[in-house]
Amino acid sequence: MLFITVPRTWYILAGLLIIILNICFGSSMVCLNAFLPVLVRNYAYDSAGLFNSKIFGLSSVQSESPELDAENMESATLMKPIHSNLPDSYAAQLNLSSHISSQGIAIGLVSGIILQLICIPLTISTGSGTSSLQYAVFVSGLWWFIFTIPSMRWLKSRPGPPLPTFYKDKLLLLQYIQYGWQSLFDTIKETARLKDVIIFLVSWALLSDAHITISSSAILFAKTDLHIKPAGLIVIGMLSTLSGIVGAFTWSRYISPKFHLSPDSAIRLIVALSCLIPAYGLLGFIPLCRQIGFGGLINPIEIYFLALVYGFLNGALQGYTRAMFGSLIPAGRESGFFALYAITDKGSAMFGPVMVGIIIDKTHEIRWAFLLLLVMLGLSLLVMTFVNTQRGRQAARQ
Repeated sequence: MLFITVPRTWYILAGLLIIILNICFGSSMVCLNAFLPVLVRNYAYDSAGLFNSKIFGLSSVQSESPELDAENMESATLMKPIHSNLPDSYAAQLNLSSHISSQGIAIGLVSGIILQLICIPLTISTGSGTSSLQYAVFVSGLWWFIFTIPSMRWLKSRPGPPLPTFYKDKLLLLQYIQYGWQSLFDTIKETARLKDVIIFLVSWALLSDAHITISSSAILFAKTDLHIKPAGLIVIGMLSTLSGIVGAFTWSRYISPKFHLSPDSAIRLIVALSCLIPAYGLLGFIPLCRQIGFGGLINPIEIYFLALVYGFLNGALQGYTRAMFGSLIPAGRESGFFALYAITDKGSAMFGPVMVGIIIDKTHEIRWAFLLLLVMLGLSLLVMTFVNTQRGRQAARQ
């Protein structure tokens, strides 16, 4: 919200605020994602530590935990690991995790659409200048602040080891920063013992980078090759977001149950279907498509339909990947591992755009970037086939 106070010439202050913004946003997403497996475990077990058979249609089985007193009952329930003697319960909890995650993605996309519908008229009505963008950023910050209040008010603290107590008040912040980095390195060391987490993160690095690059490359392609004006680019973004909402709800509620797809199978199917997007763009090299003026993103109308397909797949993918990763990590270490998840996501995001820039510079043809995207998606699909969720969960419990 402080952007509204920054004069035009104070670009260094604006840059500093952007750095702070990204740090806070990244940290909050790590914490939000870390709650996912905890919520699933809490929902799967009742207050007495019994497996909730009413939810999953399974026999109620006594918890492996010893008798709990009232004070420790809730924390033990939230930290309860998945039963080793209930293979069906594992699949049920993974499906539940995918459902909750997909709902979260869909609600977030709906929120984004509503905010855009507020900010776009505000920007236009105030002249579409620098101050207009400042107003839009202020509204975005206010939106974020308002909807943070419910989680601050009602979301309970995640059980786990307490933070260390520091006594040197002057160095308090530095000590917490040091503790955070030390925790991250400890998590990396633990990851070395979790084979399926490593395989997943390698696949996720390729997959997330490919999807981010598809989005940026499509906008660049639409602007430079198809000569679509800014209003059309806004429509493409809106269509992709709306389709993402539909995809997030549809895959978890209808498609996966109808075809009996486990979350890991759904991810592989979504990635395979995603390969069709860059493959379709490569059809533009075929002379016949150029002659008829359609196929392979020759006609501008095609990219609008492709935006719908991309959003439909990406919305579901975001929900499933969080759920699958959450099932592979040790209970009580969610924050550290989802920090690694975020680092893998954002850290790899520069590879695709850099490679696209090199391709355009060398070939003067952005369409060749679709070949790079097809290779990245194909490799991520290949690597993902080696992830064994049952084996990974067992390793996490050990």
